[in-house]
Amino acid sequence: MKTYFKIGVNSFSQLFGRIFSASSTVLVTLLITRNLSKEVWGDFVTVISFISLFSIIADFGLNGQVLKIFTNDKESIEKNFKDILGLRVVLSLLAIFTGLAVLVFIPHSVAVKTGIIVGLLMILFQGIFSTASIIFQYKLRYDLYAIADIVGSLAILLLVFLATLAKTPLVLIVAVFVIGNFTKALIGLLLARSLVSFSGISFDFISFRKLLISSLPLGAMIIFAQINNNIDKQIIALSDPKVFGTSAAVAVGIYGLAYRIFDFLVSLPTYIVNSSYPILLDKFKNNTDELFRFSRQLMVILVAIGGSLAIVGWLLTPSILSMFGSYSESVLPTRVLLLGLPIFFATSLLVWLLVTLNKEIVLPFIFGFAALFNLVLNLILIPKFGYNAAAWVTLATETLILLFLLVSLNVFFRISKNVEENSN
Repeated sequence: MKTYFKIGVNSFSQLFGRIFSASSTVLVTLLITRNLSKEVWGDFVTVISFISLFSIIADFGLNGQVLKIFTNDKESIEKNFKDILGLRVVLSLLAIFTGLAVLVFIPHSVAVKTGIIVGLLMILFQGIFSTASIIFQYKLRYDLYAIADIVGSLAILLLVFLATLAKTPLVLIVAVFVIGNFTKALIGLLLARSLVSFSGISFDFISFRKLLISSLPLGAMIIFAQINNNIDKQIIALSDPKVFGTSAAVAVGIYGLAYRIFDFLVSLPTYIVNSSYPILLDKFKNNTDELFRFSRQLMVILVAIGGSLAIVGWLLTPSILSMFGSYSESVLPTRVLLLGLPIFFATSLLVWLLVTLNKEIVLPFIFGFAALFNLVLNLILIPKFGYNAAAWVTLATETLILLFLLVSLNVFFRISKNVEENSN
């Protein structure tokens, strides 16, 4: 019961912070969609999705790997934290310059390109906050994570309110998000220092190399997953508007609103699994059978929550979307995406179960194939059937990922059992 209490407390802390920040995100979305044009909202979605494609370079799955190091060597926290903070800064700068280089060859409008150039700074601040969150996760202090998240969300909400009242251009709205992420990163670092004593930042390139090599499977997986999450919006933005019956910017806005609602709901298992991951690691060290028993119980809970949210969300979709203005076209893609909630909830746990078992080497292959599957289908179907096809492709891609994860875990479980039986 103590284990589930820990998960419950930390999941609630994350959920409270997430609900607050998500409520702020909803209000920000309402302010933009109701006070500015559909084109501006669509351009904003295009900017954020482009930045997201490169922000994952700064993440690279480092948190999961460093948590393993902390679990096995509690004396190394200060040194490793300074190293990963330095590595995150280096990777963030690499991601920003890569994004700028790619942007040169993408035929987006001047407004979108300007927004992207300003918004790429968010990658650096997101990377810093992600590093601070390692301490919160390791110490199971997601209440502090929630504090930083809430303050950053409040800053964004207040500034967006002022920006939409003044009918500011897209670039200033993007700048607001940069300021909010800077605020969250700064507070996150200060709160992390209250839990772990560290000073400064380290640029130990030998340590960088070790961390990158050990994180490579998970990092590659996350990069491919981010492609799955954002490439469809870029394809819609660059497609022939005739297929949508409206401008490409408006089409991105319609699909982007559907995806924003879905993205809020699909983030819930991430917080539950984040709270569970240190416990999964402990159970793996002690007893593999106990690990699988605990994982099965958690899986049932996650799928039940996902299924319930899908049913409720399907019924409430028209009412929810009506709050954002005239976005009735978003109802169908929203409902299609919501069908995938139980699948997304399941895969979030299965991924980290493979990481716990030190079998993450299969993840880049699973997600790499899924990214290729996603890209090809979107390139074929979006120009023919529009943004609704993107929603169905998202659902099909995650189903494929779930099947591959289940097969991989089944294989590893059988191998583990055979080894145990032979040793006895």
